[in-house]
This record gives sequence, structure tokens and C-alpha cells, in this order.
Amino acid sequence: STNPGSAVTLIPPHHTSAAVSPPRSPSFQKANRTMSGCIVFCGNLPIDVRERELEDLFHKFGRIREIDLKLPPRPPGFAFIEFDDARDAEDAVRGRDGYTFDGERLRVEISRGRTGGGGGGGGGGGGSRG
Repeated sequence: STNPGSAVTLIPPHHTSAAVSPPRSPSFQKANRTMSGCIVFCGNLPIDVRERELEDLFHKFGRIREIDLKLPPRPPGFAFIEFDDARDAEDAVRGRDGYTFDGERLRVEISRGRTGGGGGGGGGGGGSRG
């Protein structure tokens, strides 16, 4: 339900969807297409870690869509690993949180992005009666 008076139309009707406006920034794009629960935060990485090594560490849990490796000037490094499926991301957290990599204990958890939209967790099972 768009209100024609309030919305500004950026794309003239004669344009095809192929040439939309240029992306503002990668994080803006990512916030729009990311599905909640599919991104894993991996912290406490050695500063010389390579994307390939992360792929090797995490590929067994499921198909990886993207690895966003962040290496600040001082350790530790960290990365965001995006899986195709949220269940794969959860498996990766279970399998790799606390894992010793290059002498460091990795911190691995589901990324709670700043861009809302996160769903609640699964409900607990019912208690047994009787």
C-alpha cells in the first residue's frame, strides 16, 4: 500500500530492472538480502588467517554463500560467514565454538545483525506429564 503522494520514484517507468540505481554500500546491500540466522560471527581469529582457511574450517557444515573477513590493525581478527541455510549456521556454531585454531580458541555464534528482522528462537518441547 504505497501512497503516491509521499513516495519518490527513482526509476522512470521505461527503465528495465537491469539498470537500477548503483548500490550504496556493501553493508546496505547485505542488510537487505540477508536472511536472519544464516550468518555466523567467528571471532578471536589469528591476524594472518586467510579466507581459504575459514572455508576449510566451515564448509563441512553446509554451503557457504559468503565470507566477510575483517582483519584490524591489531589482533584478533574476525569474520562473518554466511550460509545458505540457518540450520547449517547453527551446526557450525555447535561444531566450532571453542575450537582451537592456530593456538586460539575461536568464538563462534549466530550473528545478531544490527538490522532488526530477527525471528524468535524455536519453542521448547512440552514437559512430560505423569
